[in-house]
Amino acid sequence: MPGAAIDPRSPVRALLSDALWRARAAQRAADPALRQRLLGQAERDLAIVRTQRRWWGDAWILTAFVRSLAGDRAGTRAALARSYVDAPYLHTGGAWRVREGLGDWDSYDAPIRARIIDEAVWLARSDAETYGVVSALARSSSGYRAFMLRTLEVRQQDPDFGPLKRVTP
Repeated sequence: MPGAAIDPRSPVRALLSDALWRARAAQRAADPALRQRLLGQAERDLAIVRTQRRWWGDAWILTAFVRSLAGDRAGTRAALARSYVDAPYLHTGGAWRVREGLGDWDSYDAPIRARIIDEAVWLARSDAETYGVVSALARSSSGYRAFMLRTLEVRQQDPDFGPLKRVTP
């Protein structure tokens, strides 16, 4: 059973942490009423955080996550797009954000699509395993061509990519 709601006057980091805890608990909740209550409490915490730190990308990505769990597609898209405005690259949550963005690719405008692709390429370059995961996500979306073109463009700047320097995307 989840604990009592956190004091809304708590520090914003505590509110953000509480919202994440409640969202994760909602993911596992078998009881629909409990799930909705947890998501409502998480959204309440996040509303306070967003009021105090409007520019905080972590708050916006967590808002997108909570709204996705609640089945609010329009709210998820709006919060995800806002998270890219405030934090173009995130280690924590970036993979989820790329998966969501690529999965709903056609719903985003060109500037947000470019940010999704930039983050996807950035994450993919971290290691071979991540490259495989991100490439598979991109391959199953309408954003695949953009992902591959941007990957090639970025990769051409690498010193070990010399033989293909003359290839233009």
